[in-house]
Amino acid sequence: FLGRKDDQVKIRGYRVEPGEVESVLTESSMIKQGVVVASKAADNNSRLLAYVVPAEGYEREALLTYLKKRLPDYMVPSAVVTLDQLPLTPNGKIDRKALPQVDVALVAAQDYAPPVGRTETCMAQIWEQLLQVSRAG
Repeated sequence: FLGRKDDQVKIRGYRVEPGEVESVLTESSMIKQGVVVASKAADNNSRLLAYVVPAEGYEREALLTYLKKRLPDYMVPSAVVTLDQLPLTPNGKIDRKALPQVDVALVAAQDYAPPVGRTETCMAQIWEQLLQVSRAG
């Protein structure tokens, strides 16, 4: 058994085709080029990563808002990496293997806001135990 021949991956229980996300991503006027790939995180769950070549007027938050309006939450990439240009194969296609590796957990930690107050701290501790994760903060 060799696995799937297409790029379909399972993210939070949903089957996702990164090409569909890529299609919506490249419709944005904020980027010149974009590619979406699935990556395994340290917790062994798949996450989507978007690699983009920004156009004039690019803003990361605006791009994420654009994607959130057009895609279900589970299809929005966990991280957006900006590059000067996408790596290409000798045939002129995007070389997905040459894309820089990104630690998704590190990117997610940048957006982390620690709990405020006793109730939020208690809730955060409960979720950490249930999900078996730990957040420093």
